[in-house]
Amino acid sequence: LKKPIVQALAAGLRMELATFFFSHRGSEADPDASVLRFAGGDAWMQEALRRARAALPANTVTSDSAGRLQRWVTYGDFETKQDAPACSLAEGLALLDDPRAAPDFGTVGDRALMAVNFQLGFDARLLIGRDVSAEWTPSERHICALALQAWWREHGQETPTQWALAAADQVDAGGALQLLNSGAADVPQRFTHIARRWQEPPADLEAERWPWWTDVISFLPDQTAVETLIRSWPVSGRLRDELALWRDAQGEPQPLDATLRDACATATDPIHAQALERLTIGVLQQPPRATRILALRNVLEGPVEAPAFLAVLFGARGVAGATANSTLPSVPSTDGCLVLLHHALHDRRRLPPVLSRSDAAGLWLLGAHGALQLHSGLEQPELSTEPIPQVTIPADLRVADVAASLLGDLHAAIGAVALFPIVGPLAERDAALDELAEHLEPFAQEAAHNLGLPPLTAPMPPSNF
Repeated sequence: LKKPIVQALAAGLRMELATFFFSHRGSEADPDASVLRFAGGDAWMQEALRRARAALPANTVTSDSAGRLQRWVTYGDFETKQDAPACSLAEGLALLDDPRAAPDFGTVGDRALMAVNFQLGFDARLLIGRDVSAEWTPSERHICALALQAWWREHGQETPTQWALAAADQVDAGGALQLLNSGAADVPQRFTHIARRWQEPPADLEAERWPWWTDVISFLPDQTAVETLIRSWPVSGRLRDELALWRDAQGEPQPLDATLRDACATATDPIHAQALERLTIGVLQQPPRATRILALRNVLEGPVEAPAFLAVLFGARGVAGATANSTLPSVPSTDGCLVLLHHALHDRRRLPPVLSRSDAAGLWLLGAHGALQLHSGLEQPELSTEPIPQVTIPADLRVADVAASLLGDLHAAIGAVALFPIVGPLAERDAALDELAEHLEPFAQEAAHNLGLPPLTAPMPPSNF
């Protein structure tokens, strides 16, 4: 190699080495001592490190608590425990608005906030009523720094419990998760402060966040207080379905019965139909009740073009998938799912065609039909570089074809069945349907008996074929 190239490579290597090295050792009082200790007796390495240190940008932090913050967040402190505080709360709060760049990402101020949060056990911004999900811009950092520093001057002599309770008095659901998802001894007190403000669910507690929130509060020592809070909330609004399912699990079936009846009657558009699909999954994951299974089967006896029809059918698909996937919540009983699929397996009506992508309803139906590809045996391995083959859903796809494609997921209840040829010709699908119907019959009849239902019969012949 030519000398200029070697020199350039050496200079770049020195800079990389120095940035890494001094981000670890920069808090030592004598940097030269750390150079000698790291380089040992290698004179060339000593000189290279000294040159590299001299070449570091002026705003690179190499000492004091800011240097410790760099090491703690980026690499861990090799001279203390990994989880040791990088700085005191007072030091961290004083550095919140420090704009100096830190290795890898962010600023010293960003690292300081992380260190403060680490020691508090929750986001410090909860103490000043700031939105912890707000974009972390320089302006937001400056506002939070000034507010938290002022807060510290007034409350710095209080106890950690007093700080946590002050935060609990003003948090939303997201903040409550932080305060409650902790091993702190004062968590019950935190919950009491939170609960007394929530006469109804907080505005940011959406259906998507409900499972996470209920999982956290299930670990609280006083479950009576938890139940008292949730029972005080009306079963209505955006959390209607979740609250009805929760009450059912607590031994109160009436709210869920009423919610299911209303959902089946109002699922006349794609949005309400998707809600019914999610509710169907929830109902089938609860211990089965005959009245609910009959309500869902009544929907399957209705017009196949109705949004509610596909909602229930694909709700059953979701539960069937849960029984085959150990990472999903377990299903107490597959009896309800078997009764619904028995009905659908004998339904030879054609499904409605996939609508235009420009139509919201079409998007939903397209997603539902697209899910059938997962049962076609043509999906690609996750790491495959081969293009995914184009799967053409048959134009004469029927309700029974969809039901048959789901039975493989219920192998724990009905034993192994052959993969259904959902993209095969009609004659091949008909032959497979006859075999599956014969295989399923005793299991479905037993499920009906378990639910207290009369013996199952096949639905009437199709009227749209």
